[in-house]
Amino acid sequence: MEEQELYIRSDSFKADPDGNLVDTSGNRLMAWGLDDEGRRPGELPSNLEPLSPVNITCNATSELLTRKLCIHDEFAQPHDFEIKYKKLPDTSWRVGVYASKDGNDEFEIDVDNDEGLVVTGVITFDGD
Repeated sequence: MEEQELYIRSDSFKADPDGNLVDTSGNRLMAWGLDDEGRRPGELPSNLEPLSPVNITCNATSELLTRKLCIHDEFAQPHDFEIKYKKLPDTSWRVGVYASKDGNDEFEIDVDNDEGLVVTGVITFDGD
């Protein structure tokens, strides 16, 4: 089968057996890699050569995991967040999304607490 470039606006994605995110037709979601801070390094290339599959394989053995996330608003301004996962005694994880502070030690978005917590919840896995 010949490889081809497909562009998509929206779809449902799920992990295939190898952990790659695929759409409902089995096409792999591709993206540019991120640096150690979770940011896209430099300018985007003019071609799609450096794209790689988005893989969500996770072997979570730690009690606390932290991931960085950068979201761009409608004015293309970046906003940094941290997602923290804390293992609970069962098959659940407590998840919190935290806003980052700017150069003036102020949170980049409005939050009503000192930790920068935006939202929290619990994810429970059923083993399937």
